[in-house]
Amino acid sequence: MRAGAVSILVMGALSLNVAHAQAPETPVAPLAAAAPIQAPFEITRDHIDYDIDSDGTYEKRTEERVRILSEQGLHLLRQSGVAYMTGFQDADIEEAYTLKRDGTRIDVPSDGFFVTSGPATKGFADFKEKMAVFRNVEVGDEIAIVKTFKQKEPWFKGQFYTDVVFGSLVPTHDVVITMRGDAEDLPLYVDMQGLKQGPTKIDGSEQTLTWTFDNDQSVMPEPGSVAERDNAAHLTVSSFKNFAGLAKAYEDGAHDKTEPDDEIKALANQLTEGVTDRREQAHRLYDWVSTNIKYLAIVLGKGGLVPHYATDILHSRYGDCKDHVVLLEACLLYTSRCV
Repeated sequence: MRAGAVSILVMGALSLNVAHAQAPETPVAPLAAAAPIQAPFEITRDHIDYDIDSDGTYEKRTEERVRILSEQGLHLLRQSGVAYMTGFQDADIEEAYTLKRDGTRIDVPSDGFFVTSGPATKGFADFKEKMAVFRNVEVGDEIAIVKTFKQKEPWFKGQFYTDVVFGSLVPTHDVVITMRGDAEDLPLYVDMQGLKQGPTKIDGSEQTLTWTFDNDQSVMPEPGSVAERDNAAHLTVSSFKNFAGLAKAYEDGAHDKTEPDDEIKALANQLTEGVTDRREQAHRLYDWVSTNIKYLAIVLGKGGLVPHYATDILHSRYGDCKDHVVLLEACLLYTSRCV
């Protein structure tokens, strides 16, 4: 259970003092610092080890222990698991157990492990999730799980990417993240905030990178703030040198999807008939696509990263954000050629 998985938003009161034109200004008291709160659980151990191959595939092993601090936490953590996408990924649970307050260990038996459909999405996906259901768990106990994950085929050929985000609501201790890989065949680029990076170990062309993290306090996210993952402690590691490289990899899978056929040309002509202003043409095309193409994500295979053909999207009348863009781009491409 990553620290950013649970977030509770509350509204705070802010008083504004408006001074009369003839009266002396009244200083505005500064906002009080965010106060610690009682978290539903705390992470007491989170060791994550990556072994990265030069083609972008990798294996990850995670040892995690979580202490339950409230009834809410107990409700959230009676079971835990690891999600994966069939065909591209695989996962397993090596062991899982309850650690009672007196030190007694209660292992999850063989019939306490299940494979279920993955996290709910607004659409269809190949996700599965291997779950462990913990025995005799009470507030004050810890649950522990050791899980493995394998990326059998990279999402972008020859490229590696992963990120870990730690929210402020959940106290988190003893986090150690290790990555091993060939620095010559697959250089890695790092963006991080709030973690400490240890010394890099070099053995020939293989390098080992290590980061640690610890957060003692549970702090409520600021009301009205942006998504916590935008400013929370995080570690992002990628073989992409910059966003241009990522955009190029995406374009390699999307560039042939936007060619307009006769049906798309007829639609664009109908929607822009008598309109010569390019901005107004784009407005009409956008309105039609956003109104008539239902949002539905088809995350099967690489469907989460590669859009469908514009013609197929028009026929089905549904698609995700990428598909909306592809159909709109096909219409815009045709109208621009007609100028």
